[in-house]
Amino acid sequence: MNRILCQWALSLSLALVLSNAVAATSSSGSPGRGGRGGIDELHLFTVPVALNLDREPGLDGFEVRVYGSSADKAKGLAITRGALEILMFDGVVKESGIGSATPLKIWIYAPSELKPFATTSTLGLGYRMALRWGTNTPSYASITVVARHLVPKMDPIYSSSSVVAVSTK
Repeated sequence: MNRILCQWALSLSLALVLSNAVAATSSSGSPGRGGRGGIDELHLFTVPVALNLDREPGLDGFEVRVYGSSADKAKGLAITRGALEILMFDGVVKESGIGSATPLKIWIYAPSELKPFATTSTLGLGYRMALRWGTNTPSYASITVVARHLVPKMDPIYSSSSVVAVSTK
């Protein structure tokens, strides 16, 4: 378990250094100010390997941190409108295929449901979640994870994807 925590800490540190590489704007490229509470980008950080989140043997989930930001304010902003979704795809899905691929599982959070996951760091306000895939067990050696912010009548904003190793082989 200590090894996994060390790997997670190292991965998060590296991800923070490379944070510019994980930002994405809306699929149309248009800013989302105003109706989104100022959020233009989502930043997703994951642990590089799947985790055992319960007391049963075997991997059953992963951890994510999600930050929303804008061109005007680089620090994380609260998600106050719409829904935050975490999409898990079986295997490696290219960025260009995310919009048309079918997720293996989707976690959906309204702004009021995000409050228990809210954390503050040097990146600002973000959301830290440990997600179990339940019966949607991946069949490939890795999964692709993406965060998506949906607000009615606006284009969705996607984070860049992150690949998480699932295989213990």
